[in-house]
Amino acid sequence: MGKSIRVLLLSLLWLGCSGEPLTNTERRAVAGGAIGAGTGAIVGHQLGNAGAGAAIGGVAGTATGAIVGQAQGRKYEDTTEIQKEMLYRQEQEIKRQDAEIEDLRRQKYQNDYLRRFEKALPTPASN
Repeated sequence: MGKSIRVLLLSLLWLGCSGEPLTNTERRAVAGGAIGAGTGAIVGHQLGNAGAGAAIGGVAGTATGAIVGQAQGRKYEDTTEIQKEMLYRQEQEIKRQDAEIEDLRRQKYQNDYLRRFEKALPTPASN
C-alpha cells in the first residue's frame, strides 16, 4: 500500500475517533480529501506516479472541501440570525395583538355596563 494512502487512511481513522461529531467544515474537508485523493491517484497513475497524484489531489480536495464547508456554515449562521429576528418580531406582534384584544374586551365590558345602567334608569315622564 502506498505511503500516501496509508497517511490518508490514518488521518480518516484519527478524525473518526475524535469522540465528537464532525462539523460541516470537517465533513466537507474529509469528503473533498477523499474525492481529491481518488481523482489524483487516477490522474497520477495515467502520468506515471499515482502516489504523488493522490497526495496532491488529497490536499487540493481537502482545502476545497473545507472552503465549501465554511461557506455553508456561514450561510447557516446567517439564516439562523434572520430566523431569530423574525421570531422576535412575531413575538412582539403577538404581544401587541394581545394588548389590543384586552383593550377591546375592556371597552365591551364598559359598554355593556353602561347599557344596563341606562336601562335601569327611570324614564322621565312627559308633561
